[in-house]
Amino acid sequence: MTRFILFGLICLNSAFSNEKIQLYPALIKPLKQKEHRKESMVLRSPFFAHYKKNKKELIYIGAWHSNQSGGPTHLLIDKVLKKFRPEVAIGEIEPWRLFKLKTRKNICQRICPESHYLFKTARQKGIKFETGESSLDLLKKDFLKQGKNERELIFLDVYRQVAHWSRRPPSQQERQLRTYIRRSKERYKVLNLEYTPQIFFADYKKTMKENFHSELTSGQDLAPYVDGHGINKLAHLYDIGREKGIIATLQRMLDIYDKVLIVYGSGHFHKHRKVLEKAFGQPKLYTHKRK
Repeated sequence: MTRFILFGLICLNSAFSNEKIQLYPALIKPLKQKEHRKESMVLRSPFFAHYKKNKKELIYIGAWHSNQSGGPTHLLIDKVLKKFRPEVAIGEIEPWRLFKLKTRKNICQRICPESHYLFKTARQKGIKFETGESSLDLLKKDFLKQGKNERELIFLDVYRQVAHWSRRPPSQQERQLRTYIRRSKERYKVLNLEYTPQIFFADYKKTMKENFHSELTSGQDLAPYVDGHGINKLAHLYDIGREKGIIATLQRMLDIYDKVLIVYGSGHFHKHRKVLEKAFGQPKLYTHKRK
């Protein structure tokens, strides 16, 4: 009798230890401005969260974006890779850009965003690297599902390219805009869409309720706040597809590997936190000082 009880307990323990980690994308939390600012003050990036359940471990680095080698997120990546030795690393690189990176020998010689540094370091250490980003075709499809149209998609993508103009405005704005428009139409395969600099200026006025001025542009306009201004809200709708794709990649990697690292901007962590806590429980949180 005792033998049967022991055997049953062993089987039960084995079943629990092999229990699949299930992520639920429906729990992704939209970013709200005040909430996000409060969360960012409490948990200052860069940081990492360590989740563990049975044999599965997930280490999530909430990045502080920097293009400089030796930045705080870069140093935290080194620390986490050494401490946890993950089997796979997931980074914030678009698929087409990752394809180009794989063909390059010299990475991070001048500009070195943390996603490129993660790819380079993972490759050096023999760690598999995966992008968490979906294809542009899928992102376009998801954006259109939100009731948006191709014109709004191109407007948002062009604005991503002009958001830095307040720092360094081009001498010939319309000429530069034409280049950005052509690039965006090619990326999203809408070559027959009529879109000009004049249409961009009109879309900006309609979306932001004011005329376009290069000195007013800001990367912060692209923060995907559900309760922000017009461009914030468009970015939020676009990011719905992005976040679903990131969670889908995480699910796929957790199904295959026992120890997974993901490095994404800290805003993504706040969106994903409920998804991960539902699957793993509460994480251990570690902050990393930045100068």
